[in-house]
Amino acid sequence: MGNILMMDNTHPDFYPVLGPFLARRSIAKELMGPIYDDDGKRWFVIRNDEGAVMAFASMLTQKNKKIVFCEAYVLPEYRNQGLHARLIDERMAHCPAGSTIKVLVCAASIHSYEQRHFQVKRVLGKDFSEMIKVMEEA
Repeated sequence: MGNILMMDNTHPDFYPVLGPFLARRSIAKELMGPIYDDDGKRWFVIRNDEGAVMAFASMLTQKNKKIVFCEAYVLPEYRNQGLHARLIDERMAHCPAGSTIKVLVCAASIHSYEQRHFQVKRVLGKDFSEMIKVMEEA
């Protein structure tokens, strides 16, 4: 369901597609913080056949093959359809072998990451955990 578009903030469609979500208070509240459109972030957007955004997530590559999975959000009307899992898999497909992925995961999403062999590095209160995964060499 839906096609995945990959872009960064220099893509001509970036702000028309994601702009409405970047400063929406309800989304920031659910994600426990604002969404930043930092340079260098790659965004993965799932849109339906009519072009409406269903879900999005981002990742940022840092030095020394370190990658941070940042925001991941599925609009309420599209939840429980496997979109979050698709966004995890799509981002992982863009991580080179030997890279280390770090992600801050809410309690409701831990199982999806554990299924993909992420491990809890530390628990941050009752609602969040930091998880990591080292991408295997080919």
